[in-house]
Amino acid sequence: MSTKYKLYQTAILQTISHRLMRDFVNNYLSKFEISLAAWSILDMLSDKKSMTFNEIATNLFVDAPFITELAIELKAKHLIDISKSEDDKRIKVASLTIDGLRLAKKLNTGLTRNLTKFMEGCTGEDVDTYFKVIETIINNSKKFKPTE
Repeated sequence: MSTKYKLYQTAILQTISHRLMRDFVNNYLSKFEISLAAWSILDMLSDKKSMTFNEIATNLFVDAPFITELAIELKAKHLIDISKSEDDKRIKVASLTIDGLRLAKKLNTGLTRNLTKFMEGCTGEDVDTYFKVIETIINNSKKFKPTE
């Protein structure tokens, strides 16, 4: 735990930080009529040529049916294509359309430009350390069982 902050202070700081960034991102994305979860899918697909719905669900820590709903919404907006896996026709695969790729790049550019302001005064190393801690917490939570 922190040697500088009491436990309740760390919880409050993390909660406020998360809320401020989440609210900012949601507000920014709402101008494009897209949700945080939908943007996450576009962003993931901009890094990879295609992903199965299960891969997307695993990366977002959600159930696959939730991805199906989002994928249908994104397909209706002509942002992704949905196909079946060549190996197993039961498996659905998502890939970006040209419009989806354009929007993903536009959103990433705008969000990066604006979110950097949240990190003003932090070095790249500070930011990397922050995200390493978050990643460690997530990984540890998978094997964590509360005790009294």
